[in-house]
Amino acid sequence: GKTALCAKLAARAVFSGQTVRVITTDTVRSGGIDQLQALTHLMQVPLLTAANPDELRRHLDTGAKPDCVLIDTAGVNPFEPAELDDLKSFLGAGHIETQMVLAAGMDAADAADQAAALAALKPVRLFSTRLDAARRYGALISAANAADLAFAEVSISPFVAQGLTALNPVSFAKLLLRDPELGEVQTVFRKASGT
Repeated sequence: GKTALCAKLAARAVFSGQTVRVITTDTVRSGGIDQLQALTHLMQVPLLTAANPDELRRHLDTGAKPDCVLIDTAGVNPFEPAELDDLKSFLGAGHIETQMVLAAGMDAADAADQAAALAALKPVRLFSTRLDAARRYGALISAANAADLAFAEVSISPFVAQGLTALNPVSFAKLLLRDPELGEVQTVFRKASGT
């Protein structure tokens, strides 16, 4: 969900007239670069790759300063110290605001454990993806509580063009209390926002 989230944030910035720089450090996962490159190509935003923190630092310091810089990182196992240390070294390449991304539908205890471990990266907000593919959302509350994070926005569709949706107390309460058999997640958010 991180790569699609990055593309959605880039699309919103482009459509609002901002200049955007997209960088990926996910240079190992098979197809990771291709997926993001296909999405950024449609927006006419070049994709830069950084295989190490020095390359990331160069991309951050080179050229005109864009309005928005988005960095897609490789996924990490939060319980593997070496993987966390590797990601921390990338985050040390510049003044980078870290966001936590969590897929909905996880086991609540697992989500809390993962969020608590990832809190070492000092994320400032929690984005959640795949709300459309989940029926239980307790993991989101557990993760936010474990890492002491505020919710940012959520992804309720896999399609980049459908963007992100604000998560406010009303929409979240309706989402938690809805009967999964009575409608799609998108309907809950439309009703909560009055549209």
